[in-house]
Amino acid sequence: MLLNQLLKGVFVLGEHNNFNHEITRLAYKPEDVIDGCLYFAIKEFIYHDGKLYDSGTLLNDAVQSKIKCIIHQDPLPNLSSEITSIKVADSRKAMSIVSSNFHENPEKRLTFLGVTGTNGKTTTANLIHHFLNENGRKTAVIGTLGAQWLNREVQHGFTTPLAPELYALFRDMVNDGVTHCVMEVSSHSLELDRVFGLKFQVKVFTNLTRDHIDFHGNFEGYKSSKMRLFKESTKGEVAICNHDDSVSEEIASHFQGESITYGFSEGADCHIGSYSLENFESLISLSYEGENLCLKSRLLSRFNAMNIVAAFLAAKESGLTEEEITKSLLSFETVPGRFEKIVAPKGYLVIIDYAHTPDAVENIVKSCRDLTETKLITVFGCGGDRDRGKRPMMGDIALKYSDYAVVTSDNPRTEPPQQILTDIIANYPKNDLNYCVIEDRKEAIISALQMARKGDVVVIAGKGHEDYQILGTTKIHFSDRETVQEFLNL
Repeated sequence: MLLNQLLKGVFVLGEHNNFNHEITRLAYKPEDVIDGCLYFAIKEFIYHDGKLYDSGTLLNDAVQSKIKCIIHQDPLPNLSSEITSIKVADSRKAMSIVSSNFHENPEKRLTFLGVTGTNGKTTTANLIHHFLNENGRKTAVIGTLGAQWLNREVQHGFTTPLAPELYALFRDMVNDGVTHCVMEVSSHSLELDRVFGLKFQVKVFTNLTRDHIDFHGNFEGYKSSKMRLFKESTKGEVAICNHDDSVSEEIASHFQGESITYGFSEGADCHIGSYSLENFESLISLSYEGENLCLKSRLLSRFNAMNIVAAFLAAKESGLTEEEITKSLLSFETVPGRFEKIVAPKGYLVIIDYAHTPDAVENIVKSCRDLTETKLITVFGCGGDRDRGKRPMMGDIALKYSDYAVVTSDNPRTEPPQQILTDIIANYPKNDLNYCVIEDRKEAIISALQMARKGDVVVIAGKGHEDYQILGTTKIHFSDRETVQEFLNL
């Protein structure tokens, strides 16, 4: 496609050279550059080592020789004079517009539903995806587990991919006949304009607790990023918000469309009257629009009840009937790495979960306490090069609600593992016999499984679906699930 066609809708502040280039690829990373490439110099780009970069500073002479054009907002003093340079006010927003044009505006042929919040995004998004697909809507989902639609699966590096990858996914979806796309919308994606220009018909807010403080600076910065999804709204949109979280009131004050609340607390539009467990199934009673309903699901725990109700409302607002939703809920088994259950031959239960925030850890261990006949053992750690403030908080929660805690590594990255472990157990009594510290995650998991007996529950928190550990700047294969299955000979 010609460069001048790609720039439709982009406000250009200045340019050097001509606009008649044929562009064959879009890139923002040096390793993706090929001959005929249009390159975006974007600020605060999170590279594969987890650190922030300005991608315009990563260009050497060999890479520049393949670039036809570069879009940037800051000066590029070492740029070759052979490259057409286009200055814009915001290169990330320009990247979204150009990516849409490059793939022939596929987003205009899709109906979008977005899910944001600290915890529950993946489960809620996958529930919505399941409900719509089971009832004849060809639907895709994009999130932490990758992108899935029909019989296709595509892995990508971020919960919400950057524009060149994101719009390529949209194009492929449209080509395959997809009509709806459910997206997990992360705080990073909102802060870094990865969803700039997308119109979400339904927006779901799950909850807000401490997370990603290393990136956002403080909780207010984190909340402000999440709020952008709702502040940028129109009258035709619907917001589905957790009434049990005070942030819902703030969302309602800014949101231009219809706001529907759900939760256990009185005053919610969709009120959860009760939650109970029966034969390892959840029973959820609801009052909504003058009707009393009962939802039955194989997903366990009160926090999953909230995810189920949020997805129920999103599906209903997308045109499904209550009967269609409740029937399809029964066929939804689990989400990989989210309260994933493995029954050991010796009669104890293993729960693998992605919980990696204080609130999520508290939710998971409290929920597992309800399933425990005897002892609750929790294996967990905290990531390196990330928010240090949450480490002792998570440590205190795990020890408080567990009968025994095994503290271990969880993606230490470039930080010394022992420093992370020391931070976690900062408030632990030194003579307490109810915990141990085992740096090697595989050894820690095996240790917990070896001490488990019939009726116990072993929670392995932090990594969930992930199949890697990041040690230094190296990513090695590691899976909590595989470690458990290997130990149990499953």
